[in-house]
Amino acid sequence: ELPMSSRKQWSSYAPLPQAIQYCEENARSNERCVRGPLTYEVFEKRYRSNEWPSVNYKTPIWNGNEIDRWTPIHALDALFKRLDPKKHKQLKRLKKQQPSPPQSQAPSSKTQNGRLYANHTFTTSAASKLSLSHKSS
Repeated sequence: ELPMSSRKQWSSYAPLPQAIQYCEENARSNERCVRGPLTYEVFEKRYRSNEWPSVNYKTPIWNGNEIDRWTPIHALDALFKRLDPKKHKQLKRLKKQQPSPPQSQAPSSKTQNGRLYANHTFTTSAASKLSLSHKSS
């Protein structure tokens, strides 16, 4: 079985999550609404569909198992890469162009079950540079 970090990651060979919930925010009222649980297949269709504009790479998702806290899609590297490979590459390129943070703010790493994992932080600066229209044409 694949050991997981506190911000659980999928590798390309790990099974996809069985169910996903996501959080929508109403822009007018600032109310949050939780949708789901949905199967991965249904969630993927919503992500790629123009009918669900609130589901994008910044959308927080959770399922209580593989994803143990509300996490933006782009922070879950392997899942984001499967959902949107083009946007994934774009974000990676933007992150590489940013100057490195000072040593005291760099993400730390820890060992769990003999494997090294980086503690991931949500960097809004790189993510906000991406366009919100993540849908493929």
